[in-house]
Amino acid sequence: MKTTVYVLLVLICLTITAFYFLNGTAVITAEPVASLPESPWVLSGVEDTSGAELFASCASCHMADGSGRSDGEVPRLAGQSEKILVHKLQKLRDGSSYLPVMVPFARALTLAGQNQVARYMAGLSNIGLTVEAGLNGHHEVPSAYQEYCAGCHGSVGEGNDALLAPKLCGQHSTYLVRRMTEIKQNIRGDADAAMISVLKTVSQNERQEIAQWLEAFQCTAGQDSSEQLHSGSKS
Repeated sequence: MKTTVYVLLVLICLTITAFYFLNGTAVITAEPVASLPESPWVLSGVEDTSGAELFASCASCHMADGSGRSDGEVPRLAGQSEKILVHKLQKLRDGSSYLPVMVPFARALTLAGQNQVARYMAGLSNIGLTVEAGLNGHHEVPSAYQEYCAGCHGSVGEGNDALLAPKLCGQHSTYLVRRMTEIKQNIRGDADAAMISVLKTVSQNERQEIAQWLEAFQCTAGQDSSEQLHSGSKS
């Protein structure tokens, strides 16, 4: 009895299949696959599309525009010096800088890719920064910054490639305060001895003042730093 029922079911299935086949109709018509959305980590409209795609793995933390996070966990990379960025990536690749979360990303890049993604990040603009957002409305350089930082990082934090001193202006103040503490304690194992020595003499209040002023000041590559400071002081 069971065998007879099974045979009948098979014959019914074959008959239905033959009917649709002979009439030119597919038995099952698949719905079209929905198109995947564009990646939120790749900026649209950029000229260096391959650079943007390389940066996509970084952008999940640093954001597609390189703006980072204001809570101090992730720095702003947009507009940083290309030479500085390459140097940082190289230290992560060779293990001289201890930052486990970043090492796999740095080592996944070829040397050519490393240079390309650094060039791409350097070309991103510092979005949404204005000198009008200065510390309590004042734009004068804090005396602590002049004393401890300007000699290497520039009069307005524009950085110095020759000294491998990164650009600091426009960086999130919370990140800057955190990094000053990390450098003082040499947490990453690659801190400059002179920086450690200097930061041991800078009070917490001074670090906060320096960081807030740097965050508020937007320096532009190619513009004279004294001119920027002068124009910022007018507002």
